[in-house]
Amino acid sequence: MWRELTARPRAVLLATLCALGLGLGGSEPEAAAFEVRSDEVVVVPSGTVVHDDLLVAARTIAIAGEVEGDVFALGATLTVSGTIRGDLIAAAQQIAVDGAVGGGRPRGSTAGRAQRAGGR
Repeated sequence: MWRELTARPRAVLLATLCALGLGLGGSEPEAAAFEVRSDEVVVVPSGTVVHDDLLVAARTIAIAGEVEGDVFALGATLTVSGTIRGDLIAAAQQIAVDGAVGGGRPRGSTAGRAQRAGGR
């Protein structure tokens, strides 16, 4: 599916994720700072810290490092073995969370399997 998307639909997906992410905050206005990553495979390696919210669209997403903000993810496979200090909001065919999600309960949509092992 991801390969069938051209640059324009990918941009539309990222813009949609961005709009959703900005509208999910509390009643207090906040500065909107986020990092956008898009590719066939996106990895946040162990030992890496993302200091903002992370918007990611990829076929395969792996978060082994640390994200200090929220994560908005769209892909086929999402694996979280690192730490997300904020919320995890994701749509994927397969979601596995072994790491810690600090903003509360992960919210996601999956057309396949979702599992939460280990993490808090």
